[in-house]
Amino acid sequence: MVSNPDPESTGERKLAPRLRRKWQQAYEQAVAAGSPPQEAAQTADAAVAQGGAGKALREILETVILAVVLALLIRGFVAETFVVQGISMRPTLHTGERVVVAKFLDWFGYPHDGQIVVFRYPKDPAVSFIKRVIATPGQTVQIKGGHVYVDGRRLVEPFIKHKDSPTDSCTIRGYNCGPVTVPPGDLYVLGDNRPNSEDSRYFGFVPLANLQGPAVLVFWPPQDFRLVH
Repeated sequence: MVSNPDPESTGERKLAPRLRRKWQQAYEQAVAAGSPPQEAAQTADAAVAQGGAGKALREILETVILAVVLALLIRGFVAETFVVQGISMRPTLHTGERVVVAKFLDWFGYPHDGQIVVFRYPKDPAVSFIKRVIATPGQTVQIKGGHVYVDGRRLVEPFIKHKDSPTDSCTIRGYNCGPVTVPPGDLYVLGDNRPNSEDSRYFGFVPLANLQGPAVLVFWPPQDFRLVH
């Protein structure tokens, strides 16, 4: 039996019980192989250091993997960010602003009329658009005289600063302005900048399956931090 294979008694750093046992085993093996005590202690120190480095590397890898998994889960089911591009949502949203899309709100029966949502463009699902929900399944939409009517009721839209002229989008540009009834599983959306928005007047209804979630918050640039309405 090798006597006194104790790293603390030889002036070494204090070790946790598991590492103390590892040090002792390495020390005894080195002595049994013919190494003098000082050299055996150095061999044991190296074995403990190597084990500690391996443990630290495993902990780092585990932390990184956990962070990636959590990020994917959050992005897939909870929230995601979206960069506004173009002028179709002015003055509510502006090019370059970053918004938070709260995917989890879909669990509570969203979207609803008037809500701003991000969705995959029906003509190219690789592209995301952001617009305002005007009508949901079963509702009838018509645009006439530059105003929007849902189920015969003219919408009050104080957020609209740039309205179409009475004939612009429906005749000059050839957009479909209804009346149309939103089918089950679809949405009718419009941009807030009506004269400069490619929306349901052009590409038709948006399938609910294309919905990525409602935009709830502008977080960038910091000076424009605000809730989205």
